[in-house]
Amino acid sequence: MSLSPLPPMRRRDLVVFDLSRGMPRALAVLKAELGIGRLLRVLRGLALHSRRDPLRGLSRPWPRDKEWLTRRQLRPVVLLDDVLRDDLRMERAARVALLGRVVGEAGARFLAANVPAGIERAWRRASPAERERFATSLVGRFFNVAAAPPRVDAASLAFDVQRCRFAELTAELGRPYLGPLFCAADSVYFERPDVPVSLERSGTLAEGAGCCDFRLRYREGESD
Repeated sequence: MSLSPLPPMRRRDLVVFDLSRGMPRALAVLKAELGIGRLLRVLRGLALHSRRDPLRGLSRPWPRDKEWLTRRQLRPVVLLDDVLRDDLRMERAARVALLGRVVGEAGARFLAANVPAGIERAWRRASPAERERFATSLVGRFFNVAAAPPRVDAASLAFDVQRCRFAELTAELGRPYLGPLFCAADSVYFERPDVPVSLERSGTLAEGAGCCDFRLRYREGESD
């Protein structure tokens, strides 16, 4: 396998992911947590709440396609928060816990779909310039962030996210508690035993840090 740069995320890519992997996983989590009866109430509530766009009127400083992609990922979480509050009368703590499980599982699948598997050998054998080009393209696929240029070596990738559109939109919406749910999805993915890369991060923008300092490293023995 070669270490070729990845193409940017397109609108079609995200729609296909949502329909084939993201939404089915989210529904499975909701069914397991709520049961079929309350799940049906949630689906009915989502159909009603979806008649309006909860993100309408918020600022749009991001590039057009990246803004569209970011809002497509965030909008259903905001709508689900509304339904759990208004239709199921759930308190915020219970809503955040359930939303965390939904976003965590769906987000982990999104990462799995965007982080190529089985590239350890190609990464180790690539030149520094090839690693840097690949890392830049990989970070660029995550449309909700603006990051400093990545730093790479034979076993690791480091980059600092300087802006996160999820954090900005949820704060502007008056629901900053939703932003960290997307951060937590990273941990859900990288803590899985079949993922050969570990994540270290001391803080996130959504939780008040100055940046999201991603430090990714192949686990011991994985890059041999």
